[in-house]
Amino acid sequence: MKKIFAVILAAVLLLTVPAAAADGRLLAADTLYTLGLVSGTGNGYELDRFPTRAEALAFTLRLAGLEDEAKDFDGASPFTDVPNWARQSVDYAYFHGLVSGIDDSHFGAQMQVRDKDFFTMLLRLLGYSEEAGDFSWALSGAVAVRLGIAEALYTGFDRGDMFECALAALTCPLKDQDVTLIDKLVAGGDVERAAANALGLSGARPLTPQEISDRFTTSVVYLEGFESAASLVNRASNTRSTGFFISGDGLLVSNYHTIEGAIYATITTDDGERYPVEKVLYYNAEIDASVLKVSQTPMGGGEKAVFPYLRMMSAATVHIGDTVYALGNPLGLKNSLSVGIISNNQRITSGFELPMLQNTASISQGSSGGALLNEYGYAIGITTGSFTYGKDMYLAVPIDPILEADLGTEGITLQELTELMQEQGK
Repeated sequence: MKKIFAVILAAVLLLTVPAAAADGRLLAADTLYTLGLVSGTGNGYELDRFPTRAEALAFTLRLAGLEDEAKDFDGASPFTDVPNWARQSVDYAYFHGLVSGIDDSHFGAQMQVRDKDFFTMLLRLLGYSEEAGDFSWALSGAVAVRLGIAEALYTGFDRGDMFECALAALTCPLKDQDVTLIDKLVAGGDVERAAANALGLSGARPLTPQEISDRFTTSVVYLEGFESAASLVNRASNTRSTGFFISGDGLLVSNYHTIEGAIYATITTDDGERYPVEKVLYYNAEIDASVLKVSQTPMGGGEKAVFPYLRMMSAATVHIGDTVYALGNPLGLKNSLSVGIISNNQRITSGFELPMLQNTASISQGSSGGALLNEYGYAIGITTGSFTYGKDMYLAVPIDPILEADLGTEGITLQELTELMQEQGK
């Protein structure tokens, strides 16, 4: 009976509350209620009320399917300001590293939760951690925006905002997994599969172009190569292209030809900061691919950065007709997105050792080294060129050599690479 009711209510929501016309906060609350994740209060959803840190934590544990496990927890935290109703939730979350206090003995249970507090809880539940360099509290908002959990930072964070962010988080994949938070809840029996399916939440779903842009453009950077120290000082770059991060600590993928002949290189991120390229960890001229190590310290000084990055997926998963997106800097125009399809997933062409991904996602000079994404947001290729006399006939290097490369090496500098290639007559 519970399942039937959930399906009926989900269907009513879909049919009677058009997303474009409905209050997004109310729709989010209704959806979470249908899934059994929000019960409301005696005064309804109280969308405009500011939640406390204890309330936000209890809600977060419910989102993760950990509420019952927390109720059975018999450990203790050092906090002395937690009300009895939230005691086990706080103790459990503290023990498992999901929360910390405002000081050694206080959790701040009755304090108003800030947006970054809530984002930090959600990111930890999704498998991201400060220790791994995925984010910091200060940057949690930027990571939440990139993942599509939030549209922007909030000046005041109320229950309606919390419900909207929570609903968005349900469809986010867990870190380095293809499983989303809602899939985890369904698998654990915390949410009815029929309700999740009826609401279009369960299972991997293609992202919209707007979601692709919102989540992934900040992982793509402007890459410049320099042939001398003087050109670096004067910023007279001889190559202007693109690269994209594949780790938070600065591993950057690009083409080989974007760094060819350079002895220095810098990247410029979405926020305008410049960072020097420290080492080349992988290069292959025959397939036109490279992996660079970028310093995490801005050239102008400042805090060490944690870079947003793309996940990768083998090009063997790509089929003719699949939707793809190209992210790059065509003609130096940063944060450019184009969409197309795979025209051929095994295109043999001169100049490249591997079969290429022929596609119709438009690129231009400057797009070299950019990311070719599948419709789920995974990098499947490196945009590199096009057929000179063709139309909508663009080429990308499959990402597979990067997946298979040993990136744990010490690497060499760009100058050392240039001198080595000159010695080899290349």
